[in-house]
Amino acid sequence: RMGIVPVAAPGGPRFISGLTCERVFFGAGRGVCLTMGLEGIVTTYAAEIFDERFQVTGRLPLTGLPSRVRVSPDGRRAGITVFETGHSYAESGYSTRTTIVDTASATVLADLETFTVTREGKPFRQVDFNFWGVTFAQDSNRFYATLASSGVKYLVEGDIDARSARVVATDVECPSLSPDNTRVAYKKAYTDARGLGCRR
Repeated sequence: RMGIVPVAAPGGPRFISGLTCERVFFGAGRGVCLTMGLEGIVTTYAAEIFDERFQVTGRLPLTGLPSRVRVSPDGRRAGITVFETGHSYAESGYSTRTTIVDTASATVLADLETFTVTREGKPFRQVDFNFWGVTFAQDSNRFYATLASSGVKYLVEGDIDARSARVVATDVECPSLSPDNTRVAYKKAYTDARGLGCRR
């Protein structure tokens, strides 16, 4: 269940909403709750769009297990990532599907796998592309995300309206753009002094 507390008093009484979410993000008066449920013996997944009163205003079916969700700064778009059975995601037998949705109409605007991607100014396309970790710029059109292919993770900068993206860095995962749009925080894999793989 999703609970809400004041930022100034996180240890205070909680308001418990009527939403039950596997993943949730809220911003600019609009939120997205990724859900998982059962219809008979079949597991179903959905994205529920809600307003500032935590009332559901739209619902979209999802094609797999919820992974990540992010709402744009103005609340009009959201990036949703799910796991799907298919080609490998970290050798676990999963692939990801990342879609951009319009939160006002509860419709899918684009699937990142359909975008034209370039690397060093040249077309870049592989059958094993997986996208995740969308973070939006202030205009809600430009975004950054992770693109994985052949065991390598790339940071891409994309343009939703143009349906395009370009590789801007390597070995970058789960980016988060700063509010002033000047910095990108991310995590990366590394090996510590004991030879153990870690992320930071």
